[in-house]
Amino acid sequence: MAGEPARPQHGGMGHTGLNASNFLRTDIVSMGIIVIGVVAYLFDLFMRWVERRLVPWKGRS
Repeated sequence: MAGEPARPQHGGMGHTGLNASNFLRTDIVSMGIIVIGVVAYLFDLFMRWVERRLVPWKGRS
């Protein structure tokens, strides 16, 4: 059980993009980059919202 988190996972977005790049599937690689970027942007918006809710005094002088 201790080695379970260290085992490489297959089927994630990063693995899919890496596998597609090996076969020169630029359409899949490009879509993967776009999807990862959109997810990162949405996560950033969510974390900013959480910060505003939990730390309302931040940024107020």
